[in-house]
Amino acid sequence: MKKIPVSGLQSRVARRLFVLFLLAAMIPLGGLAFFAYLHVSDMLVELNYRRLQQDSKAVGMSLVQRLRWREQALVHLAAEYSAKNSPGAGGQLPARVEGFRSLEIVERAAVEPLAAFEESHLRRFRGVLQLSDKDGPSMLVLLEGSSRLIRGRLETDSLWWDEEAAEPYCILTASGSLLYCTPGLAVSPGFQWPQQLTNLNTGVFAWQVGAEDHLAAYWNAQMQASLGSQGFIMIVTESKKEVLAILTRFRQIFPPIMLLALALAAWLAISQIRRQMQPLELLEKHTRQLARGDFSSRVEITGNDEFTSLAESFNRMSASLNCKFHLLQILGELDRAILANAEMEVVIEMLLQHVRLAVPCDGAAVVRFDQEDGVRLWQVEAGADNRLAVTKRYLGGVPKPAWSKDQPWFQVELAAAGTEYLRPFADEGAKLVLVFPARIGERFDAALLLAYRQLPQETGEIVQGGRSLADRLIAAASNIAWEEKLYRQAHYDPLTDLPNRVLLRDRLEQALLRAQREGQVVAVMLVDLDDFKQINDSLGHSAGDMLLVSLAARLKRLARGSDTVARLGGDEFIVLIPDLPPEEAIDIVDRIARKLSSEFSRAIDIGGRRVSSSASIGISLFPENGADIENLLKNADAAMYESKRARRGGYHFYSSRMNAAIGARFELAQELREAMDRQEFHLLYQPKVAVSSGRIIGAEALIRWASPGRGVVSPGRFIPIIDEIGLGVRLGAWVIDAACAQMAAWDAQGQAPIPVSVNVSAAQFHSGEIVTQVRQALAKYSLDAHRLELEILESMAVGDSANANATLSALRAIGVGIALDDFGTGYSSLVYLTQVPANVLKIDRGFIVNLLPDARQQAIVERIISLAKVLHYTVVAEGVEERGQSTLLAAMGCDVFQGNLFSKPVRAEEFVALLQAPPFVTSIDG
Repeated sequence: MKKIPVSGLQSRVARRLFVLFLLAAMIPLGGLAFFAYLHVSDMLVELNYRRLQQDSKAVGMSLVQRLRWREQALVHLAAEYSAKNSPGAGGQLPARVEGFRSLEIVERAAVEPLAAFEESHLRRFRGVLQLSDKDGPSMLVLLEGSSRLIRGRLETDSLWWDEEAAEPYCILTASGSLLYCTPGLAVSPGFQWPQQLTNLNTGVFAWQVGAEDHLAAYWNAQMQASLGSQGFIMIVTESKKEVLAILTRFRQIFPPIMLLALALAAWLAISQIRRQMQPLELLEKHTRQLARGDFSSRVEITGNDEFTSLAESFNRMSASLNCKFHLLQILGELDRAILANAEMEVVIEMLLQHVRLAVPCDGAAVVRFDQEDGVRLWQVEAGADNRLAVTKRYLGGVPKPAWSKDQPWFQVELAAAGTEYLRPFADEGAKLVLVFPARIGERFDAALLLAYRQLPQETGEIVQGGRSLADRLIAAASNIAWEEKLYRQAHYDPLTDLPNRVLLRDRLEQALLRAQREGQVVAVMLVDLDDFKQINDSLGHSAGDMLLVSLAARLKRLARGSDTVARLGGDEFIVLIPDLPPEEAIDIVDRIARKLSSEFSRAIDIGGRRVSSSASIGISLFPENGADIENLLKNADAAMYESKRARRGGYHFYSSRMNAAIGARFELAQELREAMDRQEFHLLYQPKVAVSSGRIIGAEALIRWASPGRGVVSPGRFIPIIDEIGLGVRLGAWVIDAACAQMAAWDAQGQAPIPVSVNVSAAQFHSGEIVTQVRQALAKYSLDAHRLELEILESMAVGDSANANATLSALRAIGVGIALDDFGTGYSSLVYLTQVPANVLKIDRGFIVNLLPDARQQAIVERIISLAKVLHYTVVAEGVEERGQSTLLAAMGCDVFQGNLFSKPVRAEEFVALLQAPPFVTSIDG
C-alpha cells in the first residue's frame, strides 16, 4: 500500500468531516438534554400541582372539622340555655367558650335577613356559619321556643391556623374575598383572584407572589348542608423555585458530561478522518495524473472495504479511458484518410496498427470478400523487435460465411465448422473471435475480427469500439462507390439514366475538338416529343415518365456505339453523332433521323394502354451550322421548331433562313406584350346574314392589331404567338368584355339587339376562367346571355371531352350560344358531334372556296348541312364571296351566310350603317 503523509486537519475535506462529526455528537446530545430538562421540569410541576390539590383539600377538611366542632359547641350551649331559662327569663351566657371570642343573644329582627337555606338550617336548630372579610367569622343558633338567636364570634387565630399544613395557604370566601393567609404570603388588597376559583370545586393555577413564581391549588368547600353557609375556598401554594430545586444538580452535572462526549467524538473523528483520508488523497493524486493525460496511472490500495472497490473502479475507468482515447485518435486518423480518398488497403493497415490500443484483444484482423479475388485477410502480428506489423494473405476459394444481415456483431467459436478464414487466430491460441461485419447495402464487403483467448466479462465497450472501427471500413469501402454515385448523379439523368446536360457538353466539346483536328463533321439532333403535355394531363405524370423511359431506351438502341444520347430535360433529347466523314455526313444523319421518326411513330404499351406519340427532330451540323456548342444547340432547336410547324413527327435540317424567322418571331412576341399594355388592339365586326330574309341577324367580333411600327398586323401572324407567350387568357377576356361593351353601346343608340360571336382560344377555354369571364361581362353591361356566342374549334371541344363538356354545359346553362368553328377540318367525328353541347355549326371556308366547280365538295357540304339539321344545329357558312356560292348553299338548306359577298369586317360605326341599310340579296333568284 502506498502511503501518503496526512497532515492532520489541513485538508478541507478533513476539516469539514471533523466539524460534521462534532455537530453530529453535539446536536443530538444537546437536544436530548434540553428535552429531558423541559420534560422533567414539566413533570415536577405536574406532580406538585397534584400534591397541592390534595393538600388544599386536606387543609380545607381540617378547617371544616374545626368549624363543625365549634358549631356543635354552640348548638349544645343553646340547648342548655333554653332548658335553664324559660321564655321571658333573662339568663346569662357563659363568659367564655373555647373557640369563640364572644357570645351574645340577639333578637331575630336585629340580624340581617338570611337566605332560605340559612333559615331552614336555623329552624332545625343547627348552627349557621357566616364568613365576612369585614366582621370576621361568626355563627348563629336559634334558641328553642324563642325568636332570639345566640351569635358567637369565632376566634380566628385558632380557627384559621393549621399547624399540620405543610405549605402556606390562604382562605377566601365563596365570593372570592380574602379571609386569611399564612404569614409570608403578601397579598395586595386589590389582587384579582382567578375566576375559576368560584366556578370550579378544585383546580390549579400559577400565582406570582411578589416577584416570585408560585404553584397554587385550591379546593372549594361547599357547606350549605352542614353549616348553612356558602362555604370557603382553600388555596395552598408552594414556590416554583423550591419545586424545581432538584434540577439544579442536573444543570451542574450536564456540562461536564457534554464536554466529555464532545472530546470523545473529536478523538474518534480525527482518528477516522486520518484513516479514511489516506486512500482519498491517493485517489486524488492519480486523478490529477489522469487529467494530465496519463492514462497508465493505477491506484494500489489493500483492504476489503469500499475504498478498495473504488480503487478497482478507478483503475478500470483509467483503462477504459485509455482505450477510448486511442479509439478516438485512430477514428480521427481514419476519417482524415477516408476524406483524403485513401486506398482501402491503406485504411486497413492504419486500423490494424492501432486497434489493440483502442480495443482490448489478443489478436486482430480484417477480412475482405471480393467476387473476383476471393477472400483476403489482413492480420496484425508482432515482429522480431516486438513491433506490430500487418501481413496480408490471400485465402483463395475459402467459402464465404453465411452471416446474418441483421446482426451488427456476433461471436464465432474457432472450433466450429466453416471458420477456415479464421484459422490464423487458432494457431495463436485464440478460442473465439468477435466478428463486426461491414455491409454496403445488402452485400458483405469486409469484417473486423477481434480474437480472444478468454472473453472479458464486460464487452460493452469492446462491442462499441469494434462497431465504430467496422463503420470506418464501411465508410472507406463506400467512399469509392459514393464518388461513383455522385459522378453519376451529376452527369446522368435519374429518370432515363441517359447523360444529362453536363456530360453532354463535355462529350460534345471533345467531339468538336476531334472534328476540328481531323476535319470531320459532328451532328446534333434535338428530339422533342409532340403533345407530351396532353399525355401527362390525361394519363398522369407517372405514365409520362414511363413514356420518356421507353423512348430513351429506343434512342439508345438505335444510336451507334460512338453516339451519345442525352436528355436535356422535360421531353427534349439530344443525339450527338460524332466523327462523321464530310462526304457522307448528310446521308448518315438523314438515315438515322428517318429511323428515329419511324420508331417514334410506333405505339408504346404504357400501363396496359397503347399510346402513340410522335417526335419532331431538329438537326444542326458542325462546322456548317455552328462553330461552338451554344450555336449548335440553338440552331438544332430552331430546326426542331421549324419541323413542328411544317409537319409534326418529321425532322428538319437547320438553314440560315430559320435564324431570321426566329429573330422576327422573338421581336413580334416582345411587341405583343407591349401592345397589351398600350391597348393597341381593337375589334372589327363582320355581319351574319339570314338566308331567308337577307337581314343582319348577328356579327362576329374579329380582333385586329394596329401596331405603331408595323401598321395593321394580320391575325394570322400574331394569334398563334399569343398562346405561346401566355397572353391568350388575358386577351380573350378583353375581347369578351369589348364585344359586350359594344353591344351595350348599340342598345343605347336604339339599334336592333343582335348577338355577337367571339372566338375563344384553346388556352382561354382550358384555363377554367371562361365561365367566370362570361358571367362578369354580361353582368357588367346588363346583357341577356343569348346575346353572346362563343366560337370554339372542334379540337377544343373533344380534346378533353369530360372537362370540355362540363365547361360547355355550364355556358349553355347560362344561355350563351356555342358555335363549332371551322367544322370539317378537325376531328369531324359524328360521335363527338352528337355529344358536344353546341347550337351552331360553322362550315369552314375551305369547303366554300371550291364549292361551285367541285361536285365532291358539294356532296360533303350538303351532307354536313343535312346532318346538322337532324341534330338541330343552326348552320353558318363562312367565306361566302360569290353569288353562286350563296345560291347553292341556300338550296342546300344553309341558315346563315358570313363573308365578303355581304361585307368585310368593319368598325362598329360602319356596322351601324349596315344595320340601317336594306336587306341583302342572298341568292341569284332573289
